[in-house]
Amino acid sequence: MAKKEKTKKPPLRQRIRAQLRAASDAGTKAVRNPRSIPGTAGGFFRRWFRKLWELRGGGLYAVGYAATFIWLEIATLFGEIFGAESVQQFVSSQLFEFFFRFLSDSIANMVTAFMWPVFFIGYRPPLGIFVLVAAFLLFPHFVKPVLEKWLSRDEEAESR
Repeated sequence: MAKKEKTKKPPLRQRIRAQLRAASDAGTKAVRNPRSIPGTAGGFFRRWFRKLWELRGGGLYAVGYAATFIWLEIATLFGEIFGAESVQQFVSSQLFEFFFRFLSDSIANMVTAFMWPVFFIGYRPPLGIFVLVAAFLLFPHFVKPVLEKWLSRDEEAESR
């Protein structure tokens, strides 16, 4: 059996430059055509989710991790924004502190998202375990094919 050949990553500087160029292009496109924002955001989200999907094993655990992480990040962001006394205070005095607090909260959210099955089971103790087991059994047959088709949409467009 032959080993799978590992593709070499481009240098860090080249990857950062490509990301900055993509962000610049997306910003320019959004300014020129604001209606293109949902399509662009959808593409970024799909690429992020595909990377996460592959990293977490491509199953229900990956979906649960992503959903939990997104939920916690949104809750943290809105908590920080609504916790400020005024918009001016939030922007002027809290911006630097907000960034580092949000960064530390993001790390805590990541750890919490890793444990999403525990929280799911604990939500409704007798029922939670049965629902989780059923989800793990049914996910590969009903949801996974749809998700994989959605995730491969960018690859299909590139191959045309």
